[in-house]
Amino acid sequence: MGAAATAGLGIVALRLIRQEPLRQALAGLVGLTVAVLFAAASGEARGFFLPGILVDAAYGLAFAGSALVGYPLVGMIYGLLYRRSDWRADARLRRLFVLATFGWSAVFAVRAGLQAFLSRVDLPGLLAVGKLLLGWPLTLAAVRRASRPRPAAIPAP
Repeated sequence: MGAAATAGLGIVALRLIRQEPLRQALAGLVGLTVAVLFAAASGEARGFFLPGILVDAAYGLAFAGSALVGYPLVGMIYGLLYRRSDWRADARLRRLFVLATFGWSAVFAVRAGLQAFLSRVDLPGLLAVGKLLLGWPLTLAAVRRASRPRPAAIPAP
C-alpha cells in the first residue's frame, strides 16, 4: 500500500514540477486511494483489485444492457463525438454499433471474470500481471480487431 501511495503521489508531484495538468493524475490518485482502502479493509493484497473488478463488471453489464435495449453505448458515444443522431435511422449502422457494443461488453467481462477468478484463488501476483495484460494490451487488441478492414461482400448473382 505504501509503494502504491508513494508512486501515486510521485506522479502528482512530477506533474506539478512539469506544470502539466493535474486532472488525470488526481483522478488516478483517487482511484488508487479507493483501492488501497479496499486492501486495508480486507487485510489482503487481493482487496486492492476489487474496485477495478467491480468497475469492469459494471461496464460490461452496462454495455451489454444498452445493446439489448436498443441503445448501444458505442453508437451513443459515436453520436456524441461526431454530433450525429442520424445513425439510429440506418439499420446497418445500428447493427454495427450493437455488435461493437457487445464486443466491448465482452472485453470488460473477460477483464472482470479473469481477475475475479485470480482473486478467488488468491493469486495476487498473477492478479497484478493479469490487470496489466488485460488493460491497454487487451483494449488495443480489441480496437485493432474492430478497425481491421473487412473484405467486400460478393453480390449474389
